[in-house]
Amino acid sequence: GLCAATCGGKLYLFDPSNGSLCKQIQSANGKVLCFQELPNGLLAVGTDKGFIEIWNLETGKQVKNFQAHDSWVATLVLYFDTQNKGILISGDRNGVIKVWQ
Repeated sequence: GLCAATCGGKLYLFDPSNGSLCKQIQSANGKVLCFQELPNGLLAVGTDKGFIEIWNLETGKQVKNFQAHDSWVATLVLYFDTQNKGILISGDRNGVIKVWQ
């Protein structure tokens, strides 16, 4: 599906075939600032309070969250290594970059 974040801190998931709203995600750990689609129908979300949350796109439910940074999460990137293993990389507003496996 197609994802879009808003300034209000919510994440809206839209059906790309017709543009209709499918789901709305509201973080309990701050405003949503960035997101990255993951394998197996999951979505990583970064917040202004330094959290990374993992959401199930099909159910719209959060499956995991953790304090990743001391400042807001500015970016999330999914990288695949030479063995095609997905690695999530996050960066915060202070320039700190972390790798999550």
